[in-house]
Amino acid sequence: MSANPAAEITAIEKRAQRIETPCGEGNMVWRTWGEGDPLVLLHGGSGTWRHWLRNIEHFAKTRRVIAADMPGYGDSAEPPQPTGFPALGAIIGEGLDKVIGPGTSYDIMGFSLGSFMAPWVIRASQAKARKLVLVHGHFVGRMAYSPQDRLKRWRGVEDRAERNAILRHNLGALMLAHPESADDLTLEVYRTDLEQSRLRVPTFIDTLDTSILTKIGTRIYAVTGAQDPIPSPNLEAQQKELVALRPDVKYWTVPNAGHWVMWEDAAAFNEIADKILAEA
Repeated sequence: MSANPAAEITAIEKRAQRIETPCGEGNMVWRTWGEGDPLVLLHGGSGTWRHWLRNIEHFAKTRRVIAADMPGYGDSAEPPQPTGFPALGAIIGEGLDKVIGPGTSYDIMGFSLGSFMAPWVIRASQAKARKLVLVHGHFVGRMAYSPQDRLKRWRGVEDRAERNAILRHNLGALMLAHPESADDLTLEVYRTDLEQSRLRVPTFIDTLDTSILTKIGTRIYAVTGAQDPIPSPNLEAQQKELVALRPDVKYWTVPNAGHWVMWEDAAAFNEIADKILAEA
């Protein structure tokens, strides 16, 4: 557990190069670490680049890691309205071309919302995606699961201890399998990401079309926390749906993790990711 979570986040961010590309009336913000073949990371809903905080420096030992704040999240400007997955994918894909250069080969990982966004980025970008890693438990069709009845309202709660208790409850309802996973660093990342989220998924979720996975030639992999509550109707059914859609998919399940798998069991996730990235 970090003694100073905010300082730990700041230290990792200071080691990054910050790049901005056009987004609506402002810019989309990218951060890069390391050198080598590009590895692009897309965060989940109500998140930022910090969703990958426990993975970035591991990957940066051998790759050029490129973590986005997607439009409407973190330090990035909001996209033009109305928006949807095709429009957001175009903003991110065109930005990616400016960051790595059109025609450049890269690999991409998308967590949760980022896993739905990544195929649209691949289609919009002129760079060449070799591998797509879906970090999620739901792949095909609309999600029936809604955590809203489990989540407690935290905005406007002035008492810090009370607010933190609510945030830990919400982490357990949606993101993490084990209460002990919600340490101080986790709470700091979760809180700051929520505070910087302006784009609401319900405003564009109707544009989701998961059949896009059949329309990209990129090799597809999937990594899921075995205790992820999101898959509808369940994880096994979603795995079968994904294999039916893309028979070439390779799939891993991390037993001791929930939805935020690359955070809750970073060691296991990083080991699996290394195998995926090393595959010819």
